[in-house]
Amino acid sequence: MSLKIGKTIYPIPANRSLVTGDEIAYWENVGGKFKVVEGEIVHDYYREEGGNHVFKILLIACDGTNAGEVFDEANETGGIITRIAKHVYPFGVHRMEWRDENNRRQLEREKNLRSKLAKDFVLMQMMRQTHRAA
Repeated sequence: MSLKIGKTIYPIPANRSLVTGDEIAYWENVGGKFKVVEGEIVHDYYREEGGNHVFKILLIACDGTNAGEVFDEANETGGIITRIAKHVYPFGVHRMEWRDENNRRQLEREKNLRSKLAKDFVLMQMMRQTHRAA
């Protein structure tokens, strides 16, 4: 199933598989109301504290509840908005197809490795804190 925004069709559902370079459209929940955000992921990383996956997204378009706030954020940061992955995925995210999906799959494998390393790092920190408290 694809997602159509205006005349643009985002054909590929992206369930927890976004990588830098993906052009995406997703729904954001704003107090029970929704807005659709379109953009290109220009950077992704994992926060050291908590291991959250974070996207830097070059904003293409936004429509719906509080869309103006998204544009304000983008205007203050050179067109870039920052989102934690867990806020991008829950209500549906779709992406465009790449010219070279094999290259994208390689980036996805690398991202999955970074994810595992980030989770292992957070687990080690938790174990150290538990050990110190004992």
